[in-house]
Order: sequence, then structure tokens, then C-alpha cells
Amino acid sequence: FYGLELQRDGSDAITDLLIENNVIRDNSRAGIDIDFSVAHGITIRGNEVFANRDGIYVGLWNVWSADSISDVLIFRNDIHSNTLHGISVEDIDVIESEAIAIEENRVHNHFRGTEFRIDRRYAGTGISLGQAVARNNEVYHNYIGIAEGSLVELNLIHGNKTGLDGPATVQKNRIFGNFVGLSDGENVTSNLFYNNQNAAIDVTGAELNVIGNTFFEPSADAISIREATGPTSLRNNLISVASGTALRVDAESQTQFDSDYN
Repeated sequence: FYGLELQRDGSDAITDLLIENNVIRDNSRAGIDIDFSVAHGITIRGNEVFANRDGIYVGLWNVWSADSISDVLIFRNDIHSNTLHGISVEDIDVIESEAIAIEENRVHNHFRGTEFRIDRRYAGTGISLGQAVARNNEVYHNYIGIAEGSLVELNLIHGNKTGLDGPATVQKNRIFGNFVGLSDGENVTSNLFYNNQNAAIDVTGAELNVIGNTFFEPSADAISIREATGPTSLRNNLISVASGTALRVDAESQTQFDSDYN
């Protein structure tokens, strides 16, 4: 079932664990599966993980306080060609945003196959973050590049069907060559969007702040907003389009829409 499985429940802590320089492949569940309630000091680095259901799965059991988890790092792995997720972190609100960090990995070639129900929203996702952070990764050729997360910054996100879906803060990334660059989010700041196919940002049913970004889209729309659920603000963006549209805002979204200094 698993390439490597490690579980601790209750107050038993995982501490000072290193998983390094392995090739983990062809498992029917996760290549690396770690489930815990308390953890301090886990590093997963330098592994190649592929052809599993999930590449790396981090499960959080009964985590009740923010100080239960610290210094969990997934670093410089090559994670590719798994059937559900490349990296998946269970979504638990209580953890601190920097407690679990995913940094400097190559995560690629995850697609939504017919063997999984289509209602699994994040099937085929390179990195499903939960409340973790993703920094300095290259994420490409996935159905969804990066989903969820408290912070996504300084990543190269390219060649995905959807580059980003749902992170709270997206900043200082290069987002290019996707069908859609970003389909959901909250704060989108100081990113470079270019050469996407359909739209750089195409958001339905969200509150969105888009501040200080650069858009260069020769064929795609730059920003499309539909059915906004709250205030939407666009400020200090540089937007260049050719055959596409710089800004589309449907009638339902215009009452709380604010745009200036673009």
C-alpha cells in the first residue's frame, strides 16, 4: 500500500525525523505517508517520488493547538506522475502558517484520471497545501498546480490547466503558460502573469484583492471576475493584452468593485 508509512496519534510526538535520498515508486496509496498529532522537526528532502496514488501525504490527527506542530519541511524533492496528488497536506486551520513548509521542489505531471470521481476537487493537483506554505517550487504540467494554502510565494507555476486554486496570499510568483493562471484566491500581490491561454485570473464567487501585479497576455484575458461574494479591489497593476480583454466584471460583481491606479 505505502512506500513509507509513519503514524503517531495522541500525545506521542514525531521529532527530528529525516527522510532523504530515496526513490519511492509504484505504491497503491502514498509513496510517503506521515500522520501525526504532535511533530517537531520533520525533513523530507532529496527524494524522487512517482507512480503512487499520492506522492507525499501529510495527515494531521486531532491537532488542537498551534504549538503542536513546528519545523516540518518538504524540500528539494522531485515528485511526479502520481495519480491523485503530488504533495497533499490535510487542511487543519489550527496550525501556524509556517509550521509546514514546502520549498524548492519540482512537482509535475499530475492529471485528473478517470479512475477517480470527478467531484474530488483537487484530484490531479501538484501541491494541495491545506494551511501550509509553498515557496520557491517549480510546479508544472498538472491539472491544478497549487491548491489552497496560507501563502504561495516565489514559485514558478507553468503549463498547468489551472495554475492556482484557492490560496489565501499569492505573491511574487511567475505564473505563465497555464490555461488559467488563477481561479480562486484572496490577496494577489506583486506577481508576474504572462502567456496564459484563456485568462491570467478567472475567478467566480470570491472576494479578491489584486495589487501591484504585471500582466502580459498576448492572447488571453487578463482579469475576469464573476459572481463576487464581497469587495473586489484592483490597484496599481500593469495590464497589457492584445487579442484578449484587460478586465471583465459581470453586473453582479460591479456593486462592490473598486479599481484605481492601474
